[in-house]
Amino acid sequence: MAGELRDQTRGSLFVLYEVVLETYHSWEYLKGQVYPSLSRYLKYKSLDPGTGEGVVVSLFFKDHFYLIRGPEFIRAFCEIEGIDENSYNDYVARWLSAVNL
Repeated sequence: MAGELRDQTRGSLFVLYEVVLETYHSWEYLKGQVYPSLSRYLKYKSLDPGTGEGVVVSLFFKDHFYLIRGPEFIRAFCEIEGIDENSYNDYVARWLSAVNL
């Protein structure tokens, strides 16, 4: 689920991208399902899927709720995978090429 909100401090519009993690989901689920889907969604919304600017990920896990800025969500991917931003953009290119947009 996604939605749009306005940042009251800057007046800019940003989108929310909802992620629900179940206890049985692994990192491979995030890597193989969530991040590719987020990249396609950002591309569809004319936002840069390589930076995550303009999106806030609302992540639900058990009884916890987290709001994570897009760039931080992408940095987490890079840190876990041990890659830099350029390598992340290679992932994004593969994810986007797997689907006709």
